[in-house]
Amino acid sequence: MEIKNTALFFVGVILLVAGSLVVLFDYLQIQFYERLGKESYPLPDIKDQAVYQRLIIEFSIGTTVLSGGIGMIGMSFLGRFQNGIR
Repeated sequence: MEIKNTALFFVGVILLVAGSLVVLFDYLQIQFYERLGKESYPLPDIKDQAVYQRLIIEFSIGTTVLSGGIGMIGMSFLGRFQNGIR
């Protein structure tokens, strides 16, 4: 395999790393809030619910960025994207 478009490859790597970090750290926090909800009160505090919802949204965005990075790395190996998307 040969990299046909290096700029697209490096942007893909950056997106891949950023998405991986977001997914990794948010997943751990989501698991913490889910365990916290099971062990304590049946209805967590309103502030905790808001934080949990933001984490879910951030996790979704992180998975999208991760997928985009994988897609860009894949496209960088294709010859037809060498000079940009036609």
